[in-house]
Amino acid sequence: MKIDLGCGEHKTEGLLGIDIVQHPNVDIVHDLSLFPYPFENDSVEYVQANHVLEHVPDFIETVEELCRICKHNAVIEVRCPHASCFPTVWADPTHKRALVKHSFIHWGSDARHIYGFEGELIVEEIRLHYCLYQGMRNGNPTTSNRMRKVGKFIDRIVNSRSGVQNVFERFFSSYIGGFEEVYFKLRVVKRS
Repeated sequence: MKIDLGCGEHKTEGLLGIDIVQHPNVDIVHDLSLFPYPFENDSVEYVQANHVLEHVPDFIETVEELCRICKHNAVIEVRCPHASCFPTVWADPTHKRALVKHSFIHWGSDARHIYGFEGELIVEEIRLHYCLYQGMRNGNPTTSNRMRKVGKFIDRIVNSRSGVQNVFERFFSSYIGGFEEVYFKLRVVKRS
């Protein structure tokens, strides 16, 4: 099973859409702050979570619940506002948090036991995006053509290496106006 968590009106074709609001594309209406989610253990092979985890009241419990419903080697793709871009983070009054490059490292095999996390995640990819959805969402621009070009240029430099991401996130993000979005590709690990 493949799910689009918090899909709203923009569910990705081929995915099972879950949202708190009944839209025409929503397949399952469910409040993501209520646990457990309506899925069996180890039943999901892919989760897309585009701009939804910043809205949940309990981030840790939500990530743990995603680990519960996912199969071993399932992929979770997350897009969220990056903490460096205040207008993107705080213009929406329903946002509870923003994420940074290392928001998921505590679910790694070494650190998760310190926090008592049940789930285990491998962070396979991280990208900082200067523009939301890299300037396009569902074929529609999210910003001007000029800003998309600037964003692509900045993204290419920043995401060239992990160390460059670290330097930009720590030292230079405020000089360029912050990153509107951070993208994660996570892999779920289930040990016998």
